[in-house]
Amino acid sequence: MPDPNETPDAANTASQERSRRTLERILASAERLLADRDFRELTMQDLAAATGCAVGTLYARIPDKDALLECLHERHVRLGQELSVRVMAAAAEADLAGRAAAICGLVVDYLGASPGVTRAVTTHLFHLREDASDHRASATAALREAAKFLANGVSAKPTQRIRRDAEFALLAVLDVAEGRIVFGDRSRTQLRFSKRELKQRLTQLMLRYRTGDCP
Repeated sequence: MPDPNETPDAANTASQERSRRTLERILASAERLLADRDFRELTMQDLAAATGCAVGTLYARIPDKDALLECLHERHVRLGQELSVRVMAAAAEADLAGRAAAICGLVVDYLGASPGVTRAVTTHLFHLREDASDHRASATAALREAAKFLANGVSAKPTQRIRRDAEFALLAVLDVAEGRIVFGDRSRTQLRFSKRELKQRLTQLMLRYRTGDCP
């Protein structure tokens, strides 16, 4: 029941906050459901039931599955950006090995937080949109920022060659990490690593590429 003493602005702010919390609950439920099923198998009815809300409430905030995928992607990117800021700040004074370990830890923690969302976005989002340039741009910007952080561990004024090598090393790590964390359960080659061991192995891989040990 509305509070008669509540101002219109306060009532509007409270309503927006309730709507935001409901949307977060919906997206959190979608992440849990996507942990063990493909995005194509997820129905809006399943999502409403998992969230504990009416189907009409769900559609009022997310009109269809395409919109759901967009919202999941945006939420995932936002959480990744927040994690990146914390990780890079904590390793700001580290050497190359320390920065490589920080970046590899970031990759594993980010992908491991919600692999089902990453799998859904990778598999479906770019195919659903005719123009996915904004999503690719955000991914490219994040990659370059992480590569810049890595390159600065080599030199205070990294050359173009150093930056390029850092980007390549990071791409190699991302490819392996995605294959193991996001799509590993679908791989014919089952290699089981703990998160800690995977971080260590990826750090070794990154440093080998970065120092020229790999062709």
